Amino acid sequence: MKKKCFGYLRVSSVGQSRKDGFPRQEKAVRDYALANGYEVVGIFKDAYTGTKEKRPALAEMLFSMERNGQGVETVLIEALHRLSRDVVIQEAIIKDFMKKGFQLVSAAEGPDLADNDPSRKLIRQIMGCISEYEKDMIVERLQVARDRESKRLGHRVEGRVSHFGDTEEEQRILRRMRAWRRAKANRKGETCQAIADKLNAEGVKTKDGNPWSAPRVWQVLNPKDRRTKA
Repeated sequence: MKKKCFGYLRVSSVGQSRKDGFPRQEKAVRDYALANGYEVVGIFKDAYTGTKEKRPALAEMLFSMERNGQGVETVLIEALHRLSRDVVIQEAIIKDFMKKGFQLVSAAEGPDLADNDPSRKLIRQIMGCISEYEKDMIVERLQVARDRESKRLGHRVEGRVSHFGDTEEEQRILRRMRAWRRAKANRKGETCQAIADKLNAEGVKTKDGNPWSAPRVWQVLNPKDRRTKA
């Protein structure tokens, strides 16, 4: 008889959720389950969490397991960094599993991640540190790219401009901005400065918490074009 389990998937950006982030992870989880005698009875997905501790789907899954509604005590993940690339958060989640007596299995690292065995704990922490290092290097490379672009353009290029829209609220704002701008083609729309003025009047802030400007509106609406015209 196959052992019941849940699959847990996580992506940290809108881009990953729109591409192959979830499908790739689910395939890895289901392939591992098929090869190792598990039956996946539910899939839980967390999106846009970045490095924050908030994991609503994870919390929902653990609550379900605690209630023992489906007799599930095992969770499959694609890889350890799907919990988090931050080793401290990884360990906090794993310790929560251990405290509750649940098993955490990785398709990449294998069973059992929620184990106090010194060798397993060492491997887990090494993998977490490598993942955290990779995350930090990505941030550093993006900063270098922004610095070069700032020098080329002659003005400061803010970080993560092209990623405005990571949250549902930002997506809602972005849809309004695009609608205002699209109407411009029909001579009824707004200039970038007018859009910035509207957002500022409503108290809407940029991703870094600053007031909107015409160049910032242009950058958000044209993420592949770094020019600053309004």
